Amino acid sequence: MPGRSVESLKKLLWEESDPLKVCDGTNRLAKVAAQGDPAAIDALVEYLDRGSISHARTHVMAMLAGLPTSYISHLAERFAVELRQKATRYWAIKGVAATMGPAGYPLLVQLAKSEKLSAEERAHAIKCLAQASGQPFDRGLPKDPGFWKAQDLRVREVVAWEAAGFPKGPGYSAPPRDPALDHPHTPLEKCAARLESRLAKLRGDSPDLAAPADWLTPAQPKDLAIIEKRYQLPALYREFLTRFSPMSVTIPRGPWEIALFGAADLIRGQDGYSFNPITQEVIFDWKDDHLVIASRGGDPFVLDLSASSGNDAPVLTARHGVGAWKFKKSHASFLAFLESLA
Repeated sequence: MPGRSVESLKKLLWEESDPLKVCDGTNRLAKVAAQGDPAAIDALVEYLDRGSISHARTHVMAMLAGLPTSYISHLAERFAVELRQKATRYWAIKGVAATMGPAGYPLLVQLAKSEKLSAEERAHAIKCLAQASGQPFDRGLPKDPGFWKAQDLRVREVVAWEAAGFPKGPGYSAPPRDPALDHPHTPLEKCAARLESRLAKLRGDSPDLAAPADWLTPAQPKDLAIIEKRYQLPALYREFLTRFSPMSVTIPRGPWEIALFGAADLIRGQDGYSFNPITQEVIFDWKDDHLVIASRGGDPFVLDLSASSGNDAPVLTARHGVGAWKFKKSHASFLAFLESLA
C-alpha cells in the first residue's frame, strides 16, 4: 500500500475484515503518526474507540503509547481510561507514564499493588514508575518486565515511596565511554565511533539505563583476564574489547540481528559451539582457534586465531544445523567486519 493517504488508510480500517490487512493499515498509519501528523493520530484513536478487531485495538494502543510524548500529550485522560480495559491496559500504563508524569503515579501505584492483575501488568507498572521517577525499583532485573517473576515485584518499596510523597530518585548513570568515541583518530577509533553513532540511534532518546543495551564501554579487567587465559587475542581485537567492549549489542541486519559479544559475555558466547552448557562438556569437533565473536540467528562469526597476524585476524562464518561446520571467509579482518556493522 505504498503512498496511500491517511484518509485511504482510515477507510481501509473500516472496510477491511482481514486482521492482517487491518494491522498492516494501522502500522502504516503509525509511521505517519510518528512524524507528528495529527490526522493519523486521530485515525488511530478512532479505531481504538470503535474498531471491531480486539487484538488490533491492543496493537493500536501499543503504537499510540510509543509515539513521542509531545504528539500524545492530549491523550493523557484517554490513556487513564484505558487502564480499566484488560485488552489495552498493558500499553495504557506506558501512555499514562509518558503523558501524565507525577500526576499519573497514584494510578500506576494502584496497579502495582493490585493482586487481581497479572504479574506482567504489575511489573510493567513498576517498570514505568521506575523509569519516570528515577527510583531504582527495576535494579538488577531484566529490561523486559515480562520476564520478571512475582518475587521481583518491589511493591513494598513502591508503597513506601508513595507514603513519602513520590520523591524523585537518583536514576542511573550511563555506562562509561572511551573519549575517543567523540574524538577518534586511529582507524579502529573511527570505526568504533561510527558504530557508536549507529547504536545511539538504536538506543533512542530515552535508553533504559537500568538494563543498558547497545553501548560500547571499557571492559572490566577481570573479564579480560579470563579471556586472555584461554585465547591469544590479536592486538587490534584486544584493544577493541578493552576500550569499546559491546554491552548487550544487537545490530539489525535484514530479517536477523547480529549479536556482537563484549568482554563480559564472550566466554558465554562460546556455548553451543565449543562448549555444551547442558552437559558441561567440551565439543571436540570445534576448532580451538575459532573464537566466536558474534552470532546471527545461531550462525557464528568467528575470529580465526590460526591466521592471526598478531595485530588482526580474518573473520569466518558458517551456517548452523547442517550437520558439519563449513566455514567461509566473511571478512579479511576484524576491522573490516566491524566496519560492515558500523
